[in-house]
Order: sequence, then structure tokens, then C-alpha cells
Amino acid sequence: MYKAIILLLMMMTLSACSEDNKQIYHGLVETEALLFYIDTLASGLQNPWGLEFLPDGRILIAERPGNLRIWADGELLEEHVVNLPEIWSHGQGGLLEVVMHPNYDDNQMIYLVHGYREASGGNTSI
Repeated sequence: MYKAIILLLMMMTLSACSEDNKQIYHGLVETEALLFYIDTLASGLQNPWGLEFLPDGRILIAERPGNLRIWADGELLEEHVVNLPEIWSHGQGGLLEVVMHPNYDDNQMIYLVHGYREASGGNTSI
């Protein structure tokens, strides 16, 4: 449960850094069950939609318009991950999620959930 709460808070913090939302949340937050601190890890992201925490401490960040970014060693790397599949970013579609394979340590596989265009419109692919 705590991992879900932390993930939600990180998404809120990263979303606050998007171009569409200039308000950034900082500081100590107290709930009935928890006391935690919110801090901004990265700014300049464009609609961050999904996060994956890699075993080596890096974080993969899926930006809805189709970029996969890496946060490492306390900073958002400037370069984007290359050689992604063609991603159709339209409406709420785009690069939606990034998830490690359950055997990531052995196979280094990452799954991407993204929109793609077909003759009848858009669809979702993994």
C-alpha cells in the first residue's frame, strides 16, 4: 500500500512540472496515517504519464506525447530513450505506461503501453 501512495505522490509531483500546470507542490504533508515530504525531482517534463523504478535507482518516465525519459543520479537526463515504437499521441492517447518485465534482472525487458494509429482510428498496444 505504501508503494502505491509513494507512486501516486511522485506522479502528482512530476505532473506538477508539466507545461500545462505551473503550480509545484512542496513541503511536509500530514495525513491520519502518514507524515511525508513532497519534493520536486524533475522539471520540464511534458505530461508525465507513467513511472518505473529500476533496480539500479534510475526512474523511467513515460511522457504522453511519446518520449521516454530517464531520471538518474538526482537529475533528469537531457537525452530521450531512442528506438521506441511509433507512438500516436492524440487526445488522451500517447505513451501511457512503462513497466519492467517480472524477470527484468535476467532479460532486461521493458514493456511500453502506447497509442498507435490504424485505418479505423487509434488503438492501444503493449
